[in-house]
Parts: sequence; structure tokens; C-alpha cells
Amino acid sequence: RWTSIFRLWLGSIRGAPQTILHQRASFSTARSPPPAASFSLVMLGTTPEGDAYTFHEYKTMLADAGFRDAALHPLAQSAECVVLGTA
Repeated sequence: RWTSIFRLWLGSIRGAPQTILHQRASFSTARSPPPAASFSLVMLGTTPEGDAYTFHEYKTMLADAGFRDAALHPLAQSAECVVLGTA
């Protein structure tokens, strides 16, 4: 589902070289920071689909949509991060 949304987005951002996702993405390992891990538990318990994605999952979805070089940038003193994908 998200891959198709990212694909539509890619088609609409002509001339814009990068896309930024501001998320609470957990790391691809079992050692995610506690706030990101707790966010995943909240999503699991309070949303119908329970979706909370890791950086690896975002990177795969972005690549499947046509973005390249996705990178994870944790924000200082925050549980949030920025996932940057290049068109």
C-alpha cells in the first residue's frame, strides 16, 4: 500500500530531488531506542492494522517505488527520525 503511495508521490515531484519522511521509525535490529520501540507497541495496540515500520521496511518501500539511496537520520534528543529518499 505505501509503495503505491510513494510511487504516486515520486510521479508528482518533478524537479524535486529528495523526499523526506518524518517518522518514529525503529531500527532494523532488536536494539531500537525505547521511545521508538514503545511507539511500535502503541501502534500495534491502538490501530486496526498495527503498522509501525522499521527503517529497512521504509527503505525497501521507497526503492520499490523508484527512490534510491534512502538514509536514516535520527533527530537529536528526540524519538523521531527523518528518512531521506532521493528521486
